Amino acid sequence: MVALGTVGEWLIERQANAELRVDVQNRLGQARERLAATLYAHVQLVRGLVSVVHLDPDLDQRRFEIAARPLLEGGGSYLRNIAAAPDLVIRYMAPLKGNERAIGLAYRDLPGQFASVERARLTRQMVAAGPVKLVQGGVGLIVRVPIYLPDTSGRGDHFWGTVSAVIDSDRLLASVGLPDGDTTMEVAIRGRDGLGSRGEVFLGRPEVFDQSPVLATLELPGGGWQLAAIPRGGWPATAPGAWPLRAAMLGVILTVLWLFWAQTRWVRASALAAERQRSAARQMTSMLEAAPDATLLVDRHGTIVHANLEACRLFRTAHGRLEGMTVVALMPGLKAEWAGESQRLEGEARAIDGSRFPFEMSLAPVQTVAGAYMGCAVRDVTDRRKADEELQMHRQQLESLVEARTRELSQAKEAAEAANVAKGHFLANISHEIRTPLNAVVGLLHLIRRAGVPPAQAARMDAVEAASAHLLRIINALLDLAKIDSGKQELDSMPIDLPALLDEVREIMGGRAELKGLTLHTWPPEPLPALLGDATLIRQCLLNYVSNAIKFTEQGQVEIRVHQVAAEPRALTLCFEVEDSGMGLDAATQARLFQPFEQADGSSTRQHGGTGLGLVLTRRMARLMGGDAGVRSAGPGHGSVFWFTAHLAIDTQATERGPQEAVDGPPRPLPARFAGLPVLLADDEPVNRLIAQTLLEEAGLRVTTVTNGEEAVEAARATPFAVILMDLQMPRMDGIAATAAIRQLPGHAQTPILALTANAFPQDRARCLAAGMNDFLAKPFGPAELVAMLERWVKASR
Repeated sequence: MVALGTVGEWLIERQANAELRVDVQNRLGQARERLAATLYAHVQLVRGLVSVVHLDPDLDQRRFEIAARPLLEGGGSYLRNIAAAPDLVIRYMAPLKGNERAIGLAYRDLPGQFASVERARLTRQMVAAGPVKLVQGGVGLIVRVPIYLPDTSGRGDHFWGTVSAVIDSDRLLASVGLPDGDTTMEVAIRGRDGLGSRGEVFLGRPEVFDQSPVLATLELPGGGWQLAAIPRGGWPATAPGAWPLRAAMLGVILTVLWLFWAQTRWVRASALAAERQRSAARQMTSMLEAAPDATLLVDRHGTIVHANLEACRLFRTAHGRLEGMTVVALMPGLKAEWAGESQRLEGEARAIDGSRFPFEMSLAPVQTVAGAYMGCAVRDVTDRRKADEELQMHRQQLESLVEARTRELSQAKEAAEAANVAKGHFLANISHEIRTPLNAVVGLLHLIRRAGVPPAQAARMDAVEAASAHLLRIINALLDLAKIDSGKQELDSMPIDLPALLDEVREIMGGRAELKGLTLHTWPPEPLPALLGDATLIRQCLLNYVSNAIKFTEQGQVEIRVHQVAAEPRALTLCFEVEDSGMGLDAATQARLFQPFEQADGSSTRQHGGTGLGLVLTRRMARLMGGDAGVRSAGPGHGSVFWFTAHLAIDTQATERGPQEAVDGPPRPLPARFAGLPVLLADDEPVNRLIAQTLLEEAGLRVTTVTNGEEAVEAARATPFAVILMDLQMPRMDGIAATAAIRQLPGHAQTPILALTANAFPQDRARCLAAGMNDFLAKPFGPAELVAMLERWVKASR
């Protein structure tokens, strides 16, 4: 009998412990739901700031504070401050007062915060970090929102920065009664930085997790917290295992007392159960009254069982008047499940006095000793809706501003494009107008020198030729700069003989160096594989550098070097350097030297001439070849090293192609067997026509001249010419139209038609070739260039 009594007592104690665990679980669940509702409301407010940055990524401190003020000043807000960090540096803060120390802080210098910022950036998800100690003082939970903005190309996006909101974690936890709001339950929370069960305990005693606690999980952005609860003072001790043995030993003695003992236990258990039920009801009432939100306890039919004082104030009625009413009567049109999982609902509520207000309600199941209910936390979101409307109005204003600025940028872009087209036309026209008379100057100088002149006149003619060559270099530099600016410069991909190219530069510039008493030395490059690239651009860059080095060096030497700086499986990057022992450069001059029209000495008393285009042209040609250009100097009086790099492909077919035929060297005269061949020359400029005719006749050709395109077509119709030299700009019919007409004549489908023009742009060459011309020679040209082109095409025609 004692044994049966012991078993009964053990069952009663087990039932009591089970009820106690259920009670702790319910109260912990309610605390978790209150905490989740309050926290999620603040998280949603912070998320709304993302659209503000999307619409105005260049916002300043004042506009940021205007956007963030409603979030900080709303009723029940636990937000301490909100910060925006473009490029992970805090630039804007609301409120600014009291948080000035945070402005300018870089998250990369704050190891305790940078991990969560980096996690938000990499995952592109909102992340909750903390609680952490703040720079401004105190402890807070930080919600970080990464912001990615669309690229201007529209093909992707880029990382702008983060928006971080600091929630006062102490006030937040205290508002939901944690950790000491419930005197019958001890609570601990772990999962700092959202690590859940893997994180450290930041609230309560860590030992709570070792005492078989009731557990609950609170989901956070990018992680979660784990809550644990035990009764205050720990779980009651269970009956000792020695009771069955003791009962057996005392069985005989206690047999007669069994009925009395059993009755006593039953009475005591009944009284205890009733007291526990009353205590649970009191605790439930206390919990609802302590809740910061209007809270309703609703049965499975939607009838209000209990409403706290805050709910009565919200619905404008006396305490106790809401019990027995249905939730639908207060919130018309509400459709909710009054049993089951947690829910979130929104709508419009109607108070007892007839007034209406927007609400947000969180529903969570609540298990009590009296049965299952739903706990409803109701919040008036009028202030938040108003803030949302103001934010929407601000967003629309920003959109209007963005549209207006987009239109302005579009108009500016169209104006810039029109100006660029006008610049191209102007450069083409000015090139033609300068090259035409310059061609006459070069040609007449050649004819005069051929006729023979006294030595004094020959020296003067040398000066004129040098001035003409200098003027032509200026024109070519301007045109090259215009071609690179317009994106019309095209790269050749031909085999490059670096040693031969360096020797050529040395031969071209050696005379100038020798006249100044300078030593021009070229260091042979290290052994390299066969390469492909644009030898003309490399040669031009080196000539620009060597010319400047000779100009600005009074004594000493100029050295040219080439070395490899990077290697890939199918390409190399080479660095070309020109070092001089000249005047050297200070840091300020080096910084501006590669700007258009800039010179080391730009004063009116400067000793050296020049346009200031050579260096900027060199840099742009180097970048066109996949490299860059620059200068280094230890300072005035220590010389300078000008360098540029070029990305060159490795010629994998060099052995199959074999040695290249040399194309350089002095032009050869026309062979005697071509004497007397008929040539048609079409040019409306009398002096240029006379010069070209004289050069052609000296070469032994029989020349027919015309002054416009119509005459050229008629002459070609009457005579089967071996070669036709055609100017582009002529009256009545230009060279393009005349070429197209001649190609239609019998016998002239394959006649070489060669363009002689002062239009030297790539598009001019393309127009000539598209019209059916075979080659292109830009004015001014010398006798050697004209004879070389004729020899090539006359040979082909024969």
